[in-house]
Amino acid sequence: MGAWLREPVSGRLLVLVMGTGVGAALLDSGRPVTLDGVGCGHTGQLDVSLTDDAPIGPDAGRGSLEAYVGLPALRARFGDDPAPLIAALDEPDQALRALARAIRICHAGFTPAHIRLAGGVGAMFAPALPVLRPLIERDLTLVASER
Repeated sequence: MGAWLREPVSGRLLVLVMGTGVGAALLDSGRPVTLDGVGCGHTGQLDVSLTDDAPIGPDAGRGSLEAYVGLPALRARFGDDPAPLIAALDEPDQALRALARAIRICHAGFTPAHIRLAGGVGAMFAPALPVLRPLIERDLTLVASER
């Protein structure tokens, strides 16, 4: 709700909250949308495998979004302060490709008009948005609410 209250938008807003794990909130003009009466699913557990030897996430699931962009995974790759290295990521990087894949899945499943990255890790990815956006938009499904 905080992301919407700071900057209200009309239509659906998907907020990916990225930190130790990855969570999501789906709001429609500021009102929560749920799948099970509680939330919009376990977004961090989306299988965004890029290879057969995809990393294993903290939930023990191979190829989960958290295995690529959760803070423990990023620290394992980049050290205790991953922010400067995340800011410099380019297109072939597995973290960017996995995040783009997850957002593309969310476009198909939730049809948000707006998406925001939130949380400490989400803020670390802000400088990479110019690289991330084309990865998301390339051949994005036609069911996405806005192209």
